[in-house]
Amino acid sequence: MTAAFQRRDPWRIAGQSDAGLVRSGNEDAFFCDAARGRFAAVADGVGGLEYGERASAEAVALVRNFFETLSVPAASCPDFAALFRKIDAEISLLGEKLVPGFGIATTLDVVADGGNGVAHCAHVGDSGIFLLRGNALSKLSEEHTLAAEEIARGNRDFPAAYGNTLTRALGIGTEAAPQVFSFETRPGDRILLATDGVTRMVPPEKIREIVAVPAAEPEAVAAALIRAANEAGGADNATAVLIFV
Repeated sequence: MTAAFQRRDPWRIAGQSDAGLVRSGNEDAFFCDAARGRFAAVADGVGGLEYGERASAEAVALVRNFFETLSVPAASCPDFAALFRKIDAEISLLGEKLVPGFGIATTLDVVADGGNGVAHCAHVGDSGIFLLRGNALSKLSEEHTLAAEEIARGNRDFPAAYGNTLTRALGIGTEAAPQVFSFETRPGDRILLATDGVTRMVPPEKIREIVAVPAAEPEAVAAALIRAANEAGGADNATAVLIFV
């Protein structure tokens, strides 16, 4: 006998994005499937290249199209590798049209509800996916930067610029393979997707305190994180998406 599929209540999802206090434009993009509570995506257009806002918007639009063509939740892990290859190719083509010879690029984080108490995740770049369970905040995603690679080798003596130099991004021919992982969710879990405009401006303990505020709604938590990033100087575009399980 096959066990009946039991659907849990939809996730509550909300996000907010802000240009910050230094940059004139916002190259971040995000989407929350707030109506159905099935998925969320966050992208950060790579600084130093033109049209970062076009790269991030294109990535998020392609993620949205992918999940909105699914008639049921992705009970098995979606083929994120194929999805990210497609996004990489589409952004590469767009970049050749907009900036021939240079291209455009973006980071990308995606979290999807499997509908069976499992979250499926994919990540490329230096934004982050975090899980608050109880009062403990854990970072689930890797950081695809030269600094992270050097630290993994045991070397902490490297130029400060390494911290902002990506080793993976979508659109410019770097390794596009995402970090893909799944985990079992529990009622009360809170999942955060945040760009480095949040995570580099707000200390980890402050992020934990904000995300863990009891009885808060995801909209309020996202707004509080953006406010904290700006109060710390707002040196970069900042985006935060909260998923309440």
